[in-house]
Amino acid sequence: MEDLRERLEREMVKLRRSGVIPPSLEARMGEVMNELKPRLRFDSIKDRLFNLEATSYIDTAVPTSSQKPGVTYLKRTIKAGIGWYLTYLTQQINNFTFETVGLLNALELRLSEQEERLDRIAPHLSLGHSFGQFPANFLTQETVLDQLAQCSFERPILVAAADEDLLLATLTSKTPDLAYGQIEDPVLADRAAAEGLDVRNSSLLWHLEHCGKDSLGGVVLRGVELECSPIWFKRAVLAEIERVLAPGAPGLLIHHEPTILASSRELNAMAALRGGPITTPAWAVLAHEAGFRATTQTIDVDTLVTRLDR
Repeated sequence: MEDLRERLEREMVKLRRSGVIPPSLEARMGEVMNELKPRLRFDSIKDRLFNLEATSYIDTAVPTSSQKPGVTYLKRTIKAGIGWYLTYLTQQINNFTFETVGLLNALELRLSEQEERLDRIAPHLSLGHSFGQFPANFLTQETVLDQLAQCSFERPILVAAADEDLLLATLTSKTPDLAYGQIEDPVLADRAAAEGLDVRNSSLLWHLEHCGKDSLGGVVLRGVELECSPIWFKRAVLAEIERVLAPGAPGLLIHHEPTILASSRELNAMAALRGGPITTPAWAVLAHEAGFRATTQTIDVDTLVTRLDR
């Protein structure tokens, strides 16, 4: 089974690089398959809240009629006996549901206000994809390549936010069959694939959740999607990295001090909506929680590389 999976993966790599299956098409195919699963779909928030409010009331007037002789009388007797309790209980539940729906409506309003505010700050930005970029640093790329050169190159190496610089292209030239990247924007993902790079068009966390245990020989973590995100997202990514890294494989985290936001209006807009960069000591705490030893190397005043070892 494992051999078959590896053969299928090699064929998929060939198809991506040949342009037969662009990364964006593969991502859309995955979305279509996910829609077939029996789960709640995320559509319009307003519509979902309307449906929730419309179905939230619990009525104690349960039906008591029956076609069997005597059952109707029995049901009505039971209802009369416990009706006082059911009425009291459902009243408490209805009150709780009413307050919960009201809170969700208030949160939806606040979210809409934030989106409108972001649109006024930077109208050219799209909420569906990462926007803005941390400044590229050549020394950072060299540091990461030096660290990865110590790997055995027996398992795939993932480069997150592969659209930011030439790191994936350089790594691909050294390990053409193992290096691959993750790019959230479908246009940039297709462009990278057209240049002969192996990329996945998905969010970082989604991709990691679909990787097998101990399946990666190295990971380069970075990008706006990761740094400008809530703490729960950062924790989830680190937890998945701990799961998917093979024994002895390194995780390399490229991150920036929060002061870097001062140089970018787009990054400030992202941080206001989703969350912002955290300090190096904060990253160390999260890494320790996930089971890593963190060793940080300062590249310049704002850019750092933290190696994550189990």
